[in-house]
Amino acid sequence: MSAHDLGGRARAVGSTAAPCLVGTRHDALLPIGPQISLEKMEQKLRQVTQTSFTMSDAIKTKESETNYKGLAISISDFTDELNGLMKTRF
Repeated sequence: MSAHDLGGRARAVGSTAAPCLVGTRHDALLPIGPQISLEKMEQKLRQVTQTSFTMSDAIKTKESETNYKGLAISISDFTDELNGLMKTRF
């Protein structure tokens, strides 16, 4: 075989194989691209939902910690009751 024959075969193989592989890869990747994009968006949505839940829970906790008005009224009533009992006994 001469070098010219090998070059011709290489060109023939290269010219038929490359477009076939590229075309196959391109066709195979088309459905995967939107699927990957959709999966990334779903993952981001789950993360945002989890963050929202965490923030909501933290806000409710802080509100319950700082909502002292009900407790203050209860303590005031209890103190008034104790003072009344102390006055009647002493």
